[in-house]
Amino acid sequence: MYSRRDFLRTLGVAGAGLMIPWQKLLPDTPTTFYNTALLTKFKDPLLSAIPVAVADYKAGNITHYTLKMEQGTHRFHSEMPISKTWGYGGLGYFGPTVEARQNQMVGIKWVNNLPTEHIFEQDMMLLKMMGLLDKPMVRTCVHLHGAKIPEIYDGGPESWYASGQSFESIYPNIQEARQMWYHDHALGQTRLNAYAGLAGLWYIRDYWEDSLSLPKGEYEIPLIIQDKQFDINGQLFYLNPWEPEFFGDTILVNGTAWPKLEVEPRKYRFRMLNASQARFYNLYLDYNIPMHQIGSEGGLLPQTVQFNYNNQLILGCGERADVIIDFSKYNGKEIILRNTGLTPADIGDPPTAETSVVMKFIVNKPLKKKDTSNLPMYPRAIRRLSESSAVRKRNITLHEVMGMEDMWPGGMPMQLNNRPFLGSTPTETPILGTTEVWNFINLSPDTHPMHMHLINFQVLDRIPFDPEAYKNAYGNNQAPEGANLFTTGSPIPPYANEKGWKETLRCPANMITRVIANFDGFTGKYVYHCHILDHEENDMMQYMVVKPALSKDAASSAVVESFELHQNYPNPFNPSTTIQFQIPMAGLVEIKIFNSLGKEVTTLIKQDYEAGLHSVQWNGLDSFGFRVPSGVYLYVMKSGEFSETKKMVLLK
Repeated sequence: MYSRRDFLRTLGVAGAGLMIPWQKLLPDTPTTFYNTALLTKFKDPLLSAIPVAVADYKAGNITHYTLKMEQGTHRFHSEMPISKTWGYGGLGYFGPTVEARQNQMVGIKWVNNLPTEHIFEQDMMLLKMMGLLDKPMVRTCVHLHGAKIPEIYDGGPESWYASGQSFESIYPNIQEARQMWYHDHALGQTRLNAYAGLAGLWYIRDYWEDSLSLPKGEYEIPLIIQDKQFDINGQLFYLNPWEPEFFGDTILVNGTAWPKLEVEPRKYRFRMLNASQARFYNLYLDYNIPMHQIGSEGGLLPQTVQFNYNNQLILGCGERADVIIDFSKYNGKEIILRNTGLTPADIGDPPTAETSVVMKFIVNKPLKKKDTSNLPMYPRAIRRLSESSAVRKRNITLHEVMGMEDMWPGGMPMQLNNRPFLGSTPTETPILGTTEVWNFINLSPDTHPMHMHLINFQVLDRIPFDPEAYKNAYGNNQAPEGANLFTTGSPIPPYANEKGWKETLRCPANMITRVIANFDGFTGKYVYHCHILDHEENDMMQYMVVKPALSKDAASSAVVESFELHQNYPNPFNPSTTIQFQIPMAGLVEIKIFNSLGKEVTTLIKQDYEAGLHSVQWNGLDSFGFRVPSGVYLYVMKSGEFSETKKMVLLK
């Protein structure tokens, strides 16, 4: 196991506080931990079909489930003892996969049936600093990572509930086809609860994905990649007290250490997820077999991207990759999926013999039938957001707080915007329906995978800058909008597989990583944070507050330079909602409402408008004056050659 603090000492770049003599928390002897290096690699089969959640009942357009969080057991390798773990829905480790169609609403009652004592030791100093010492020692909440969802159901860190309690969430699933995942997000315990097993997969399917004839059924397989550490008794181990990063010495895929998968000589679709606490993966296959990425966190990519040894697939914490591998030319081969990622990412040690291998594919199964699946070259067209449409360009700083040994021995919190997470007033207050550019200014030596709740964004570029010049001018604070950011080079375009929709993105040191997002969907308070869970827990997380759209008076006086259809507000709504739109020139505007089947419900407006921002209300009635039922509806705006469609949810 490797500590980032060890690395800083080796380089001699520790802050003043870290120069104080430091006492190792754990002995160096390998016998302290279970020696998984002695396990037979590629012995156990991959769990290729994670159980799918079974619904309780369906009422209207909402399919209801109950998923209980319970303590269980799991064997991570057939040569290891059984370990105590946590899971959802009757599974000892992980949770069942939730499958939904686009616009199919899902309701889940999350029940906390966990014991009142945690299976891991807790850092009492960390809990004290967060004001959690008097709170239950086991707290949970569930965040659907990547979902566009109302704040109340988002599973924010302060929305936790204790053992014996439950919470019911409604998920509208209004986004296009994609792989998401749900995991614990409770304040002060996210890293421990997720590591214990509280995570699961969630798929949204849609008609476009269906039309691509991708590998499916037994040929579509999830690959949840993690690293773990085990104590001398073979039980899951997590470091206490808190450290900036925690890395295990054993690689798991779908809960099995170094598994094997026997495959047919044909195409397979692998839904990859990096669910590790802090480890990044740089992946490639033996024989330089190409991996074709067709999708990322926000769904299908505009163009398929090929990866091999010379162009490895990199997955930061929380990132996903939808990948197709064609084994048709490799019958009889044994192919290892390998990892070259450093720990910490980009600046640390190379992987060991154990962490440099992930799993093995064995092409030895007879072909059941002719492979008629496709590898699409252009999976899905994506409309690029224009930087000229951004109403704000915000500067977000990522940094580490040094020199706190007198207050907290061993402490080195991470922060955003030079503010603690708790007790700070959010300064990021985007307006619903508007577009903004966010500059993630990394003042630390680490690469941080930044994740934003509620929204997906597009990557603009990464620009090298001088962190010391920045800190001399602004400290660790946010530079004013439009201020000199001390850039030192030209913008670097996003990687080819970053040209789709993202919600988790690697932000390297000495770089300003720029993203653009439209804040549509819902108003409310949501977090954005680093998805290295040790960083998120202390203290690399902040709130943003998405505010309602402009009032009618303010909208009519605003000057606009482009066509845009804004997200309705409120959403979900009952009984009425407001739709705002803007046009840069006078002209005819038509807005129609359709149900989820594409049937026209009503023509909301069809009239001439002056240039500017305008709004119109829909009261949930169809063209005959009848009230429509709960569900997902589409509203389509046309003006001249401009046309745009958005979704809204009527919830009674």
